[in-house]
Amino acid sequence: MLQKLMTEFEIEPYMVKLLASYFTNRRFNILNNGVKSKKFTIKNGVPPGSVLAALLFSLFINDIDSSLTLEYILYADDIVIYTDCLDYNEGVRKLNECVEGLVNWCNRNKLTISVDKTKVMYFCKPNGHVSRAAQSNVSEKVVIYGKEVEVVESFKYLGLIFDPTLSFKKHYNHVSNKLNGALGKMRSFKRIIPKSRLKIFLSAFCLSIIEYGINV
Repeated sequence: MLQKLMTEFEIEPYMVKLLASYFTNRRFNILNNGVKSKKFTIKNGVPPGSVLAALLFSLFINDIDSSLTLEYILYADDIVIYTDCLDYNEGVRKLNECVEGLVNWCNRNKLTISVDKTKVMYFCKPNGHVSRAAQSNVSEKVVIYGKEVEVVESFKYLGLIFDPTLSFKKHYNHVSNKLNGALGKMRSFKRIIPKSRLKIFLSAFCLSIIEYGINV
């Protein structure tokens, strides 16, 4: 982190020295049911929950695009890599090339990809030239650290459920169930609070559920 601040962002030396002090000899303990553990030294990373943590993390991964050969979406430490192709095997080969670059970047930055949390999904047009049957004949596999990545037909990403076979029907059902739960809670107290307050609750508990990810 400090090396990147000096070389890539040209932060003034006095500020780098200040941050070095900020990182060094940080200690923490764990409180569980009123019992405190011994103190541990934070050997890697930024102090959890600190004001600067999110900004420093963003600076730390700022150069990740230099190692990727495909389009990607990045949210904090969660990344989605995607590509289009005429043949699934061709697409998987592209993904493997890109993933290899990501693995090398992670190795340089002392980070590790969680293979168990990584998934592969195939998408196609319902009536397109590439059918669902073609997906079952894909011989190429996405591999990370020598381990084959699981192929899934449905995945929940940032609260949105993607399911190529059902379009967004599964997500609609998920939203409907959450909305019914929120409305059920409102019914229990709607008669005892003013209508103006009820509108606030409606916006907080119900509209937020309906409108989340609506653009997608």
